[in-house]
Amino acid sequence: MMKSVHFRFLCMLLIIVAIMCGCAKESQQTAIDSDIAGSMDLSYAGQFSVDYLVNGTSLITIAGKEEFLLVPENIAVPENIGDSIIVLKQPLDNIYLAASSAMDYFARLDALGSVRFTSTKSADWTLDEVKKALDNGGMIYAGKYSAPDYELLLSQGTSIAIENTMIWHSPQTQEQLEGLGIPVLIDRSSMNRIRWEEWNG
Repeated sequence: MMKSVHFRFLCMLLIIVAIMCGCAKESQQTAIDSDIAGSMDLSYAGQFSVDYLVNGTSLITIAGKEEFLLVPENIAVPENIGDSIIVLKQPLDNIYLAASSAMDYFARLDALGSVRFTSTKSADWTLDEVKKALDNGGMIYAGKYSAPDYELLLSQGTSIAIENTMIWHSPQTQEQLEGLGIPVLIDRSSMNRIRWEEWNG
């Protein structure tokens, strides 16, 4: 069951960052020494790729620039990876979700239990299940995207912060999160194709 949830969560992440994009780009060559055992077949979404490595991990490349290594719970983090690769160690729970529009993906995948923190207060949510979770303590308001409660996130073992593109206006926040060992994934689903191509050069 947990394996199924993890796979669904991986798919959700890919949908969030890529479903609004039109053209796929080739993945960068990485410094990982492991051989590629296979790759995810893509039919519609673009701007990302997923390579399955023989050591049981998965390399996710977004826009040919950002690389995330998804490491299953029972597998050790490889030592021979490049400094630019961000490690996502499963289980991915206690998530800080600052990209509020992405919350609907979690709801539809029945994965709200993985989200522990949000950057939006209960009164500002329109999703009833999220309001209920915040009101009963199942989810916690941890500060706005640009000024999160770092101490709270760190003390609760936050596994990943999912931000929207507004974080680009507050780069010091991303740097602080990453400096505390909390990986940051940016939801770019609000970007249309023209804006994406401008950003991607």
